[in-house]
Amino acid sequence: LAKNSIATTVMTSRGCPFSCTYCDRPALGKTFRARSPENVVEELKQCIEMGIKEFNIFDDTFTVDRKRAIAICKLIIAENLDIRWACRSRVHLVNPEILDWMKKAGCGRISFGVETASDRIGKIIKKGATGSQAVDAIKMTKDAGIEVLADFILGSPTETPEEVEET
Repeated sequence: LAKNSIATTVMTSRGCPFSCTYCDRPALGKTFRARSPENVVEELKQCIEMGIKEFNIFDDTFTVDRKRAIAICKLIIAENLDIRWACRSRVHLVNPEILDWMKKAGCGRISFGVETASDRIGKIIKKGATGSQAVDAIKMTKDAGIEVLADFILGSPTETPEEVEET
């Protein structure tokens, strides 16, 4: 992500309320715990004072609470913070409104855990999203002018060669 300055990692929340079977983050807990938008923006401002203008927001899922994510974006805009940032989200937790706010606030990339194109495998791994939702989210994100990074898992239990090819 860093193209113009030093970059750093920021965590604005911890925990994920979803139950994907392959998750590597259970140590952070299932309860979503979030910092206030004001607290997050204060940290960003302190980083800017040190010459850092690019951020990897390393929350499990930045958009779990859409109202909070939009509030952070609005504060970034109100404070005229000239930053670029990336985050992780789930395909069913974005829509044109939140993507518009994220882009205006400097979001340059969203990483989506797509995992599989097979809805059957999605149910087995308890992904909670469908292949069509992934396609829609990627299109909406690109239309908003935000770069997309998609993560995939191959070799899920009972996955067929045809399902691997579909993914």
